[in-house]
Amino acid sequence: MFQSIYLRKYCPVCILIIILILLPLFSSEYVKVVAMQIFIFGVFAISYDILLGYTGIASFGHAIFFGTGAYVTALLMLKSGFSFWATLPFVVIGCAVIGLLIGLLTLRFATIYFTIVTLALGQFCYFLLTNALTYQYTGGDDGLHGLPMILQTKNQMYYLAFAFLLVIFFLAKKIVSSPLGTTLVAIRENEFRAKMIGYNVLNYRLIALVISGIMAGLAGSMNAAILRSVFPGFMGAGTTIDVILMTILGGMGSLLGPVIGAALVIICQQYLSSYFEWWLMIFGIIFVLVVLFLPQGLIGIFYRFRGRRNTV
Repeated sequence: MFQSIYLRKYCPVCILIIILILLPLFSSEYVKVVAMQIFIFGVFAISYDILLGYTGIASFGHAIFFGTGAYVTALLMLKSGFSFWATLPFVVIGCAVIGLLIGLLTLRFATIYFTIVTLALGQFCYFLLTNALTYQYTGGDDGLHGLPMILQTKNQMYYLAFAFLLVIFFLAKKIVSSPLGTTLVAIRENEFRAKMIGYNVLNYRLIALVISGIMAGLAGSMNAAILRSVFPGFMGAGTTIDVILMTILGGMGSLLGPVIGAALVIICQQYLSSYFEWWLMIFGIIFVLVVLFLPQGLIGIFYRFRGRRNTV
């Protein structure tokens, strides 16, 4: 009985992992690039899900971390000759410090004020990157290009991005399954009760913001390494909107859901835009239908199917 339940639960995941491992062997270069974007934005969406889905914090400036990771890696590699791997500690420290500063400045406010302030901070960082005073460092609207290759072939880059997604996914799974994750969910469900029990809500929200920011920064760093370029748009409001859509479409509060949402958004951006001039309208209809009929997101389809199987 236990073995049957175990196979039902993990067999589809194992099959999917095997397919993704074999994908570079029979796919085009373009498909590999799209897949790598899905892996990276899947990590970005997981980071946002920890913030929104598990802690109940809606940030409109989450791209700050993604862009910080990308630009720290690009600047250190191009200006100081660092290897990609040597830039990662600086990305982690930089995103952690930014997360602490933003959290201390904004988390004391009500949720709506936090959302507005993070949006303003995100736009400020975006305009800072495109300002003439910072052009010699950031490249302005053109961004920075020509980052050194960190691996020799596209297949190697694909497997690196895939491994990156798996590592972050299982790390995030450990975090949300720990007492810390349980406390974050309790704060999301009822902040007043959490305070009455004795939890320091501000500290836990700070921890969630820092963890989320570090993961987002690492995703931005990996994106810069794969594209070998960075652009101010990495830190723009559009990038934050994308990750919000990914999280909501896939399903908040389920780490696999945001990855599914990332796949849907990236595929729509890459393929629908090639065939339909009004692809944004089609994507908008998909979004509305998911919100209306799948409150749990696309992952809700899996939950319903699993529930029916368990009742048989």
